[in-house]
Amino acid sequence: MNTLMNKVIKVIIYISLCSLVLLLLTAIFVFYSKFSNHILSNDISQWGQTGDYFGGILNPIISLMSLLVLGYITLRISQIEHERARQNIAPLPDILIDDYETYIRIDLRNHGIGPMIVKEIIFKDLNTEETQIFNLLPVMPQEFIRNWWNTNYNSVITSNTAKTLLSISPMDTGMTEPGHKILKSFELWNEMRPKIRTILKDITIIVKYVDNIDPKAELVMTKTLDAFKG
Repeated sequence: MNTLMNKVIKVIIYISLCSLVLLLLTAIFVFYSKFSNHILSNDISQWGQTGDYFGGILNPIISLMSLLVLGYITLRISQIEHERARQNIAPLPDILIDDYETYIRIDLRNHGIGPMIVKEIIFKDLNTEETQIFNLLPVMPQEFIRNWWNTNYNSVITSNTAKTLLSISPMDTGMTEPGHKILKSFELWNEMRPKIRTILKDITIIVKYVDNIDPKAELVMTKTLDAFKG
């Protein structure tokens, strides 16, 4: 909206300036065509009448131009102050990736001062139309999936806190399970981890969110998970 308003005001100022120049040239042309054959007068009152002639034409346009310029400057100052306030209390989203031998975790963190209200999270594949990670999760051993956050929208992430989007790891060795189950879980994890990383490296996470400064203005942050290419 502000961008559109700026463009409209600039167009109005440009048109007014062109009109001012056109009227000035027209006034000069009319004056010259009527009085070009007359010699310069020594009567100061006639010079005053000439000034009234040009002033009567130009003063309204100059006043309008001054009003438009003042309005534009006021608008720009308001926008700058609004943006400064946004920067001071705005959220600052980031995607944090932990990729280790024993677990993979992806977090959405707010490094800013103000709260971030998440509206939508999209996992978009680079080379395919459908998101392969959604096809992999249902067939993955459920004990691998520690966290999967894909529908909890309108959640508020406050300053310097994070939400886990995806957390995958083999069976916790602290669980009271027979040793062979834990060993089998790690063997399967070692087989699936390269496949999981291959899928994740082509995914871009798109986070749509709003802040408290302008709750109607949706903001977007994108992050490609190319850290898994290594």
